[in-house]
Amino acid sequence: MNIEEVKSFLDEIITHRRQLHQIPEVGLELPKTKEYITSKLKEFGLEFKECGHGLVVDFGEPPYVAIRADMDALPLQELNDVPYKSKHEGKMHACGHDAHAAVLLTLAHYLSQNKPKKGVRLLFQPGEEGHFGAVDMIKNGVHEGVEVIIGGHVGTIGQGEAPEGAVLSKKGPFMAAADEFKVRFVGKGGHGSSPHETLDPIVAAASFINTVYIHRSRELRQTHPVVITVARVSSGTTHNVIPEEALLQGTVRTLFEDDRKFIAKRLEELAKSIANMFRMKVEFEYMWGYDSLHNTPDVVDEIKSISEEIGAVFVELPEPVMGAEDFSYYLKERPGAFFFVNTANKEKGIIHPNHSAYFDVDEEKLWIPLAIFIRFLERHGRL
Repeated sequence: MNIEEVKSFLDEIITHRRQLHQIPEVGLELPKTKEYITSKLKEFGLEFKECGHGLVVDFGEPPYVAIRADMDALPLQELNDVPYKSKHEGKMHACGHDAHAAVLLTLAHYLSQNKPKKGVRLLFQPGEEGHFGAVDMIKNGVHEGVEVIIGGHVGTIGQGEAPEGAVLSKKGPFMAAADEFKVRFVGKGGHGSSPHETLDPIVAAASFINTVYIHRSRELRQTHPVVITVARVSSGTTHNVIPEEALLQGTVRTLFEDDRKFIAKRLEELAKSIANMFRMKVEFEYMWGYDSLHNTPDVVDEIKSISEEIGAVFVELPEPVMGAEDFSYYLKERPGAFFFVNTANKEKGIIHPNHSAYFDVDEEKLWIPLAIFIRFLERHGRL
């Protein structure tokens, strides 16, 4: 692989990225995004097929080395003032998926000009932002015939831990499972001056919050990364009326399945116990989200070696990232690895985190994931 040749594709990546950035779509149904991608694949003379709600491009026969990009956006109003600003009200590519799809589309173009010697599979996946797009594609057999899979994610990542343009990953447990819980305490409202005549749900809610945070520090293995956050507390409408009910919502982030199952069970027990203590009703709901992501160590070693070959700094993170990714489901089926590329640039003002309404990427760094993908294919005898 010639690095200068790879960098010569940068303008194409940027063009694709800006076109996709203007037409963000949310969830599994991405008609305009898929129309753009398929039109370019046809221009490259490539065949593609539907796989669930996603797209697959195969080169050669199995076994395949697979590379995945997500392509969905977020329900967020963009606040950037750029020529390629979102044209879809209330929707924005605020997590770099437009760049992921642009890099993979450019890789497809590269492979159309440099025919792989053996099987390669490119996955254009919808619905990463909470819609289980990976599960949808796996149910439709996207992992069949695949021997190894990799994927990357760009953004303002690793600030303070890694230089701009660095590649980051970790062996083993890398990203957390992400679940949601909802608790509603239903009491008896009344005048704020007469709490003895009421069943105050705010007291129960406060007790639940304190108990949950104590539970985190006393009942769970301290060497296991766990986050339990109550992020929403909603109750009452004015200063002197005790309300009928209080609603709490929160998130649970874990790396290990035993911790995850224990917490789900324990939160419900605590909610019911506290409701009983304060003589009120409770509704509890636990929503299972994405599974934790565990990288194959040998593949992370490859990503590290390749990063150094192309002149990018590689940072092996000492601790897992407590964000979540549905790439985890591919890694439950096949060996592989997921990595980050820090595309921040302080001089250009590209400093805002993923999921910010001001999120952007330093497009000049988008050759890095392309180079990693090409070199990975070379190492596996595909090019």
